[in-house]
Amino acid sequence: QKVNMQSLHAFQFVTFSLNRLFTHSKSRTIFVDLHRCYVRNYSIKMSSVFVRNVENDERLQISLDLKVPRENGQTSAVKTFNLNRLKHEELRLTVERLRLNLNKKVVKKSKKKKNKTANNDESQPSKSEDLEVPIEIIHNGKVIDLAVSNECAWVEGAVLRVWEEEISICYNPPSVKLENLPKTIMAGFPLFPEAEYEFTDVRKSEFYWQTFHEKDLMKFKMEVNKGTFNISSAVKGQSFTPHPDNVGQYILLACVPRNGDRIGKMEIVISANVVTVGPDLCPFEKRSEFTKEHSANGEFRIVSYNLLAQIYADTDLARTELFSHCPPSALDMDYRKHLLLKEILGFWILFIPLLCLLK
Repeated sequence: QKVNMQSLHAFQFVTFSLNRLFTHSKSRTIFVDLHRCYVRNYSIKMSSVFVRNVENDERLQISLDLKVPRENGQTSAVKTFNLNRLKHEELRLTVERLRLNLNKKVVKKSKKKKNKTANNDESQPSKSEDLEVPIEIIHNGKVIDLAVSNECAWVEGAVLRVWEEEISICYNPPSVKLENLPKTIMAGFPLFPEAEYEFTDVRKSEFYWQTFHEKDLMKFKMEVNKGTFNISSAVKGQSFTPHPDNVGQYILLACVPRNGDRIGKMEIVISANVVTVGPDLCPFEKRSEFTKEHSANGEFRIVSYNLLAQIYADTDLARTELFSHCPPSALDMDYRKHLLLKEILGFWILFIPLLCLLK
C-alpha cells in the first residue's frame, strides 16, 4: 500500500511512542516503511577502516575490516580488528598494537599451517622470526610520522596502508547498533528494527530481512562472523511481516547505515527464536474493517489508549490475582507489543494520545 509522507510520519510517531512506553532503558527509535522491494545485487565486503572521534570522548574507536592475503595470492574471509586508543597517544603505540593483533591472528596462524604441513612431510618446521607487518598512515601523499598523536593521524582523507593494500579512512561514519529481535515473533504481525544511530540519516539507511530454516542457522552465523553474508536474496524494507510459510524459521535483520553518500558498516542480528503461529482473528481486526482508509479531507481520527505498563504486569500480584485468567505468555510485553502495534496501525490515524502508568 502506498502512503504519503504525512501518514508515514504519523506511523513513525506511533512506533516511537510505543517503544518508549514498553522499555525502561534509554530511548530507542523504530521506524515504519510500508514499501518493500527485492535486492538484486550487493557488493562483496571489502577491506575498510572506520574511525570514531567525538568531543566528549578522550578515546578514538578504530575498526579495521581486513581481507588477509593467502600464500597462493587469493584472499581469505574478512577479519575484524578493533582498537580503543587515547587521542593524545603517539601513533607509534597504536601501530604496534595493531601489528601485534595482526601477528596473532594472521602471521602466526599462517606459520602453524606451514609447520603442520612440514610435520606431515616429516621435515623440520621453520624457526624464522615473526614477520613484521608493514603498517603506515598516508595523508596528502606523505607518510605520517609515528610520533604524531592519534587524533592528528587518523583523520578524514588519510589512507591506512597494510601490506600493499591502501584503505581509505572513513571518519565518523554513519553507524548503527541493532537491538536484538523480539523473543516472540508471530506470523502476520509486523516487525520493526530497534536501534541506536550515530551520524546517520535513518530514512536513507537500508534494512534487509532474511528468513531461513534451523538447518541453515550455523551457516548464516558463520557468514555473519566472517563478513561474507550476501543479502541479494533478502527483502528490503524498514518493516517486515512474517508470512505463515515462515513459521518455524529464523529471521535475520541487516542494516546498512547511510548519511548522504557516506555508507557505514553493516550491522546484523539474528533472532533467538523462530517464527510462531499468531493468534486467530483478533477482535480489533473486525474494527479495522471500518478504517481501511484515511479520514476524508478536513477530518481526522483520534484513538486514545491506556496501556498497562510491563512493570505492573510482571509481578506476582498481577499473575496470581489481577490477571490470573491470562496465560503468562499473554502478559509478556514482547507478545503484547505485536498486537498493540498492529491494532493501532490498522486505524490509519494521525494523532495518538498515549497514556501509560510508568514507574
